[in-house]
Amino acid sequence: SSAVAIPSAVSFSNNNREFIVYESTFSDILGIVIFNYCIQQTVSGKSIIDTTPIIHLGTQVLGIIFLSLLITYILAKLIQKIDHHVKFFLIIAILILVYTIGKLFHFPSLLTIFIFGIFLGNGGELLPNFMKKSIDFEKTKNSLRDFHLLTSESTFLVRTFFFLFFGFSITIKSFVSMEPYIYSLVILFIMFVARYSYFSVSKFSFKLTPLVYMSPRGLISILLFLQLGTLNESNLKTDIIDERVLLLVILFSMILMLLGTMKKKTNDDITLEINPLTKEIDSD
Repeated sequence: SSAVAIPSAVSFSNNNREFIVYESTFSDILGIVIFNYCIQQTVSGKSIIDTTPIIHLGTQVLGIIFLSLLITYILAKLIQKIDHHVKFFLIIAILILVYTIGKLFHFPSLLTIFIFGIFLGNGGELLPNFMKKSIDFEKTKNSLRDFHLLTSESTFLVRTFFFLFFGFSITIKSFVSMEPYIYSLVILFIMFVARYSYFSVSKFSFKLTPLVYMSPRGLISILLFLQLGTLNESNLKTDIIDERVLLLVILFSMILMLLGTMKKKTNDDITLEINPLTKEIDSD
């Protein structure tokens, strides 16, 4: 979950922090895409691996990119034309419009907003040259900077209450059974082994690095899980994975992430004790 991993990677080096940002971001994107694709295929009773639905999925993604590109350009032009200093509600209205259009064309709603956010924050790099010529990005960035601050604070508030209500829906009595602990530990073991194998092969080292621990589950996992509850389909069997397993996976993955950040801090302290002069020069 990028909402959990990115803020926790502040103490990491620039390269590792950049890796966590890109990994968690693409993890959210691919997770949403693959989840919606598998649900759509399962509900319709079709095979998950098939040429036609994969082409249809690619068409949807291209449609989302085109929609996000077009509306980002329109929004940038509107921000330039409006002289009033309050433009937040315009951007929020555009977000609602993007979400509604995505729903109208049966695009994945979370992915639609996500890609639109990427274009909105990186318009200067992603928009075509013929669109850039008619946009004053300095004026647009000033408006989006204030909106980004508002979004950050609102995200923290929403995320806090979301986890609060999710925890409120869990009953302690349901955790007496050992079954959810077993399932959650198996899931965590698979996650951990997969990450350890990947980093061992890519870095040609079997040493446990703090990046191995940085795989927390969070808001996206909850949203996708709750989306399963809205589907009353006989083809979907969700008896094994319930709220208890999901909560335990989230808690245990965050504990592992905490161990990783503590391991990173311990390694930095040891390095500083061994060679404080070099550390001071590097920091300067």
